[in-house]
Amino acid sequence: MAVLAAITLAACISIIFHCIPVRGNFYQAFFEIPGDRCINIWNLQYILTSLIIATDLIVLILPIKNIWGKFLLLFNTDHMALRD
Repeated sequence: MAVLAAITLAACISIIFHCIPVRGNFYQAFFEIPGDRCINIWNLQYILTSLIIATDLIVLILPIKNIWGKFLLLFNTDHMALRD
């Protein structure tokens, strides 16, 4: 949970401050401010998306050992008593 909160906080900060000065975020669609520096927003989006997909895969893979172990116990016949 803390990892997702950190990624979300980093995403918000990086989207807000992707242009220096910050007013470049709002005016770059209409005209260019001399002296503003902006990073490519598409690269930022790809990085953030890959981090979110990686955390989704980690959360998906984590419980597999527990689920697989319980699945194998269903077919374990050593603990069953044989009846005549």
